[in-house]
Amino acid sequence: MQFTLQVVVENEQGETHTKDVITLEKHSNSLNNIGLSLSDSKSLLKNLQVIMVKDQAEYFTEAHIACPRCHHDRRVKGHHDIQYRTLFAEHQ
Repeated sequence: MQFTLQVVVENEQGETHTKDVITLEKHSNSLNNIGLSLSDSKSLLKNLQVIMVKDQAEYFTEAHIACPRCHHDRRVKGHHDIQYRTLFAEHQ
């Protein structure tokens, strides 16, 4: 059997988009293979965390690009990856 787990992201405007989190290939030929293994659950949690952090960071950046005083877009001084550490992993 093949299981594809997806997450549906809905923003404040009500727009939704679906992203694949992980695809697992599970065979039910023994009782030991039923359910998630520890490595499956770690991969699932890691992938879900990456998706959530990226979407939240993109939304925050887009929401705060305008200056609160003059309402003009702020200048971008450069593009670089941001390293963000969570309880589960580091993200870039």
